[in-house]
Amino acid sequence: MKMNILRSIVLALLLLGLHGYAQTPLFLSPENLLAAGETLRVEFFSAPHVCDWDTDGDKDLLVGQFVYGHILFYENIGSTNDPLFAAPEYVYADGSVITLPFS
Repeated sequence: MKMNILRSIVLALLLLGLHGYAQTPLFLSPENLLAAGETLRVEFFSAPHVCDWDTDGDKDLLVGQFVYGHILFYENIGSTNDPLFAAPEYVYADGSVITLPFS
C-alpha cells in the first residue's frame, strides 16, 4: 500500500514536471520504479522530491526518510521521459551522511 502511494506521488511529480502546471495533468497507470534493476523501496514516512540534482539535464529522485533522517539520492541514468534509476546513495555534507533530526 505504501509503495503504491509513493509510486503514484513520484509519477505525478514527474508528469507535472514534464507537462507544466498550465495544462491538465495526464495520469498513466502506476508502475513500480526500479533502482539498480530492483523495485525501489524506501523506509517509513518518506518524502520524495524530483529534481535535476546532478545538473545533467534529467530528473533525479531525492528521498528523505523520517525515521532515520537520511536523504537518499537516486541518479536517473535514463532520461526524463524514460527514467532509469541507479542504486541509491546517501547524500553527504562535509564528509558525513546528512542526518536530519525529527521531533
